[in-house]
Amino acid sequence: MDTFVRWQGLLRPLCDAIAELLWLTRQNGRATKEMARGGVFNINFDRETPYQLLRVTLPAGSALYPEISGSHYRCSMRFLEWTDIDSRPKQTDVDVPFTLTCCP
Repeated sequence: MDTFVRWQGLLRPLCDAIAELLWLTRQNGRATKEMARGGVFNINFDRETPYQLLRVTLPAGSALYPEISGSHYRCSMRFLEWTDIDSRPKQTDVDVPFTLTCCP
């Protein structure tokens, strides 16, 4: 246990620095209200403004989660419904309101 505590103490400053950088990145983000029609959302990014982080915020209590794929220039999201551990999630077919924050 003593070795683990020492190791954790060595990593703590790095973890704190990463947390601070993520906070700064998130604070510079631009939030927009979006709608994923039929559970799907696509966006093309301005080539002059590269983003480092995307944040997707769903309403509280939502049973959905986003599956995101993309590149520097575009992004595609589909929202999946969680049922249980024994079933594969399925894409929702309803419109999903969410907030998208693009952080440079």
